Amino acid sequence: MVLPSYFGFCILRLYILIARIGGMSRKQAKICHQLADIRHEIDTIDYQIMDLLDLRRQYIHQAVHFKTSEEGEQGVRVPSRIKSMLKDRCQQAAARKLDPNFIRHLFQQIIDHFVACEMALWRKKPEKNIAIARINKAELTK
Repeated sequence: MVLPSYFGFCILRLYILIARIGGMSRKQAKICHQLADIRHEIDTIDYQIMDLLDLRRQYIHQAVHFKTSEEGEQGVRVPSRIKSMLKDRCQQAAARKLDPNFIRHLFQQIIDHFVACEMALWRKKPEKNIAIARINKAELTK
């Protein structure tokens, strides 16, 4: 489980990353002529980071219903997926001239946090989640 203070540190690092790449699109920073304008832009970026993390949390809440075990291909924790995600994030970082090691560490913390959240949700009602996953799988194969 990620410690709250360390997770806060990681969020700060995420802020720096997103500030450098301009959010979801690769925008350039506006030219600001006053410190107040810069602070406003930074506040806006901070809120966008929180919105993105909340969106990720919402997807985690959906995903838990499709999981059939704690670990494995249809599980809450899928080591091969995590490895693939981290490799991709490092490649994307390098393409953006960001430090891949920094990005790996940052995303490892984000992944660990959300896997822990998803695991807690899944453990509350695993029978229900398995049943829902089976129903959804059956509907998809029709």
